[in-house]
Amino acid sequence: MITWIAFAKTMGGKDSALRIPFVTEPEFLGRAHVTADHMAGLSETELMDLLKVSAQIACRTSEQYQMISRGEAEILPALAAYTGAVFRRIAPSGFEKGDWLFAQDHLRIMSSLYGILRPLDGISAYRLEATASLDGQNTVAASWRPLLTESFISLVKDSGGVLLDLASEEMRLFLDWNAVMSSVRVVRPDFYERRSGRLKSVTMYAKMCRGEMVRHVVLNRIDSPEELAGFSWDGFSYDPSVSTGDHMVFVRG
Repeated sequence: MITWIAFAKTMGGKDSALRIPFVTEPEFLGRAHVTADHMAGLSETELMDLLKVSAQIACRTSEQYQMISRGEAEILPALAAYTGAVFRRIAPSGFEKGDWLFAQDHLRIMSSLYGILRPLDGISAYRLEATASLDGQNTVAASWRPLLTESFISLVKDSGGVLLDLASEEMRLFLDWNAVMSSVRVVRPDFYERRSGRLKSVTMYAKMCRGEMVRHVVLNRIDSPEELAGFSWDGFSYDPSVSTGDHMVFVRG
């Protein structure tokens, strides 16, 4: 089983608590460097327009790409580089060597700059929206689609043919999602709160639950979706009465 999550917009620096066995090279590092060089050549105003960000974020983003282009950017393992809600709940700073090795084989992170990442793939801080268009025609996500789809399907097939989809729906734009759905078993967990008799998805809680589920999978070496029914966190637990097939629903309240 392969677990799949999305990159986060927020990224951090080195954590002294990390115990990393080694760092690997991203499969599409060369393409990432070409893109970084292109981004480094843009003005801050152009970055503001391209990424739809403030002047402050554009300034920081420009500095990040300049550092990557000059080969001076700090390199961190992907799972530790992102600091969004999902990644904070995964909490890789507490991983032992065996946890990292299991994650390296069973977890993948979609990145707008680097493509498909393994947890120990070394990356640098950047900002790049999936919906941005670098050539004025295709979005970043669409430009990755022909490069990633076949290899991603092969990866899942070689790992038991099951994809645990904990990524945001936007990440499906990076792949020919119809081809993925027709080629492998896709298991999609969703997380809801029961309020006044109705199920409601709260974005922040859903992100936290995704991260906690990834952590649960790694620490317990889970390799089949059937084992996920035992997952619970902060009142969220599996509810078979509202789950259908490979859509696993976890409810609190």
